[in-house]
Amino acid sequence: RCGASVVPAPIAPSGELLLERLYELMTPRVKLLGVTHVSNALGTVNPIREIAREARRRGILLLVEGTFLASNLTKIPHGGWLPLLIGFVIFVLMTTWRKGRQVLNAKLHDEAIPLELVIKDVGTKVPRVSGTAVFMTPDPTGAPPVLLHHLKHNKVLHERVVLMSIVNHLVPQVPAAERLETRELGGGFHVVVAH
Repeated sequence: RCGASVVPAPIAPSGELLLERLYELMTPRVKLLGVTHVSNALGTVNPIREIAREARRRGILLLVEGTFLASNLTKIPHGGWLPLLIGFVIFVLMTTWRKGRQVLNAKLHDEAIPLELVIKDVGTKVPRVSGTAVFMTPDPTGAPPVLLHHLKHNKVLHERVVLMSIVNHLVPQVPAAERLETRELGGGFHVVVAH
């Protein structure tokens, strides 16, 4: 109707895409090329990088997995809407959880009592008991709420107090020499940051 036509890609009997014949079909009249990367029906993996390079060289728009998406759109009215709905609900829950954690962390950081003030105050007023207490904290510069809660209810503090933070990095492995940082703050308080 609009002068467009669909030409199927040449496929070998084994299911592999015949690249040389595909490149012959990529004439100046071709504007769009739709290719699937992996075919679960044929069990083949197409060399998308090579095809993309050739399509770019010839000025052809490449649509990867578009045909797979188009063929599966017909399944939505027949029950395919359910996994989409479940995925959407999980996405909303996860993003709400993440945003809530960010808001809570910001609030705790803003309301945190400086650690130096707690160390100075604890030094003479709070009785100490033997042993070591470890308190996890995302921010080792302020007193963690669980430490303050512990002081409020138990009215004692251990001889050694370790404030431990774990910092995630977007690298596969942190060098061994940089994995652990320790600082002594005085008054039996220590900060340990694990990377």
